[in-house]
Amino acid sequence: MKIIYVASPYAGDIQKNTEFAKTACHHVMEQGHAVFCPHLLYPNILNEHNPKERQLGLDMGLAMLKSCDELWVFGKHISQGMSMEIERAKELKMPIVYQELDVVQNVIPAFNPKNFEVKRKDYGNTGGNCMVGTIQFYLPDLDRILWVNCNDESASITTADYMWNTDGSESWDCYEDVLVASFSFDESPEQWSQWLPMVHETLLYTIEQETAYFKKPFSLPVAWLPDTIRKNAEPGYLEWLQSEGKNAEIEAQGRIVIDEAYPCSEQTLSGIGTMGYQ
Repeated sequence: MKIIYVASPYAGDIQKNTEFAKTACHHVMEQGHAVFCPHLLYPNILNEHNPKERQLGLDMGLAMLKSCDELWVFGKHISQGMSMEIERAKELKMPIVYQELDVVQNVIPAFNPKNFEVKRKDYGNTGGNCMVGTIQFYLPDLDRILWVNCNDESASITTADYMWNTDGSESWDCYEDVLVASFSFDESPEQWSQWLPMVHETLLYTIEQETAYFKKPFSLPVAWLPDTIRKNAEPGYLEWLQSEGKNAEIEAQGRIVIDEAYPCSEQTLSGIGTMGYQ
């Protein structure tokens, strides 16, 4: 059994980074190794906001590094403390393993997915005429801003994470976008249930903007339809689309266009569009 030293971000969003470190340690233990993670130990003993005590914690962590077999690095960016650990491991000629864990969605603290505030909406071209709708949400339960981005193929959710400035200012003023979740609309929405209310809100906005911009229906798998569109659709038609493996075609005002191949009477189709969209 090896002893693995875990390096991952800590300062900044301490709550999220602590949960991330715990998940990283659990990953190490699942591989059959023992683990040492200084920022899950020393902050419970020392005052992280006292520069001298924070530096003492970093120094003690580096002192323990030489007793470990390998350094495993986790996270989207390298903090100042992590850089020191990596440099020390190189001096010790210790194996350094960079880990890429798809665990961000598992370390977001619990929150009410329907409790959000819309702060800003944007719709624009990200290049190559790829139009994306973006909504900035504020989550009161987390006191956190999230951005949800949608086009006709996928959605992504990003937040901002603090980074340690390397300009000698000893500050956390610099930040970068961090990917929280990314998924294709070909996937099942069930595993993304905590994000669905915000994704549906962003989809409604994107559909509104895109149908006006391109003057044609927006194509979306039935499973991802926002409730406000679904409740106005003919249930039998939605079932037929799913059985045929077809997407719902949505025009302006969230009106679903009926495929001419749908085996149904004109009476049933009354009030619902047809594929003859102009």
